[in-house]
Amino acid sequence: MMMPTDMLRDLERMRRQMDEMYGRRQVFSTYRYPPVNVYDNDDRITLVAELPGVSKEDVSIDLRNSTFTISGTRTVAGHEKGYEVLRCELPEGGFEKSIRLTTKVDESKIVAALEDGILRVVLPKAEEAKPRRISIQ
Repeated sequence: MMMPTDMLRDLERMRRQMDEMYGRRQVFSTYRYPPVNVYDNDDRITLVAELPGVSKEDVSIDLRNSTFTISGTRTVAGHEKGYEVLRCELPEGGFEKSIRLTTKVDESKIVAALEDGILRVVLPKAEEAKPRRISIQ
């Protein structure tokens, strides 16, 4: 039996093939771009996103109701005006990706940096969310 994620993957593959056949520009989809890794340890959650060619002025990060969101605009340099696009593998336009956090974070200590196309956001955990060692009496 096919699982829903398999169907979504197949639909996405078919959409990409149609885009290639008809020369359409790739459209960002919220579950694909930007690719994000999320790391967790006792003290913090770290999110690392690839944003090649995106300046920090074109990126917005937001934390609201335990949902972390990266959004912005990507513009590809070097578009040739007056030419028909025969192939377009460098997607551009608006993007947004949201990740639901299951751990409470200390919002006042969040640090974000964008360097060489890599966005790194460190979300320190709130004291009540950190694990505690309990001694046995």
